Amino acid sequence: MPPEHQNHIYPLITIGMCCYKSTDTVGRAVDSALAQDWPNFELLVIDDGSKDGTAEVIAEKIKGHENARLILHDTNKTFPGALNTVIKEAKGEFIAIFDDDDASLPERLRIQYQTITAYEEKTGAELVACWGSGVRKYPNGYNVEFQAIGSKPQNPIGTMVIDYLLLYRKRKEVFYGSGTPSCSLMTRKSTYDAIGPYDESMVRSEDVDFSARLALKGGHFIGCSEKILIQYSTNTADKSPEINLKSKQTLVSKYQEYLVSIGYYYYALTWPKIRYYHFKKQYFKMFITFLLLFIRHPLKATRHIFTTGPKRLIHEWKMGRKNG
Repeated sequence: MPPEHQNHIYPLITIGMCCYKSTDTVGRAVDSALAQDWPNFELLVIDDGSKDGTAEVIAEKIKGHENARLILHDTNKTFPGALNTVIKEAKGEFIAIFDDDDASLPERLRIQYQTITAYEEKTGAELVACWGSGVRKYPNGYNVEFQAIGSKPQNPIGTMVIDYLLLYRKRKEVFYGSGTPSCSLMTRKSTYDAIGPYDESMVRSEDVDFSARLALKGGHFIGCSEKILIQYSTNTADKSPEINLKSKQTLVSKYQEYLVSIGYYYYALTWPKIRYYHFKKQYFKMFITFLLLFIRHPLKATRHIFTTGPKRLIHEWKMGRKNG
């Protein structure tokens, strides 16, 4: 088949991978990217100012692959900054984000592309983002299967998603799945043109911010039910309770106007504190904060704590178990 005809059938997809001090995991991630069965893709790997040999591991892995490029940041721009380099440098019609400590199955690009284009053809939607299902592996051998948002009827559209991400407001008929993590996202490059770049001031929650902006633009959130991703859970400094709390509150403040308009700004600003006090084992502060929230939003707070609390405790217990 002539290359130009093949590219018409198989549009170019850019795989974007952002790396920072990941010598132990990036080789596996790059291998999984290069093993994709989609016949027309490019791999952009951004080393975000690592000084530990990560760039050398990447360079060795992509040697001889003309469709792979390594881009070096002189200084660390954090994950959102590295993602913006991917968007700027991408030549593909679609962009898929791969994490530097995960592995994607060979059919990931193909399945996500087919899921997006089939949905577009069926609905006529223009702002469509697709997430993948998979399994999350923890160091102690505990594994959790997860289903992508929108991978079962009905998929969420527009503000349904910002309500879920910032308030945990869920409609019974809508499937929210495992949220909107960057590591399993694929969308058209034109979506980023419409939504704008990632907010580089956010060390964490850049994925929630992107999804919130997409939601306010009326975006469609879909997922593929097939398991196409293996996530390996790691604990890093940027995942600390303090950074998570600051990021969540920054995010809530960013969408203050919308949250005030629906009467839930205080709720969205307060709930992350309850999670923070839980992780820090400051249970008295957690109780008082929840009590104040309950006084203002009794039904919402009660439903929230009983829906998420038991699942959270069981999950943490399983994560903390030792092998054997």
